[in-house]
Amino acid sequence: MTKPEEERRRHRQIVVECSALVDLLNELYPARLPSLNATDREIGAAIGQRDMVDRLNALRAEATETVDGELPSLLNKGRR
Repeated sequence: MTKPEEERRRHRQIVVECSALVDLLNELYPARLPSLNATDREIGAAIGQRDMVDRLNALRAEATETVDGELPSLLNKGRR
């Protein structure tokens, strides 16, 4: 197996293995408005948590839409 084929296989495996974790994070940090009693700090933390879950959801969606096991573009961001 060539190195690019090996990398593609590994990335597909990561997406499959992390799918259950992303589902759990969606349950733990649902997309909802913060409580009216929340402090600025709590609101900021909730925004950061949900932002990360949203990024993981986007990565998973892109990976499942990818044709021929090509590495999703989100994985390539910032690499050069």
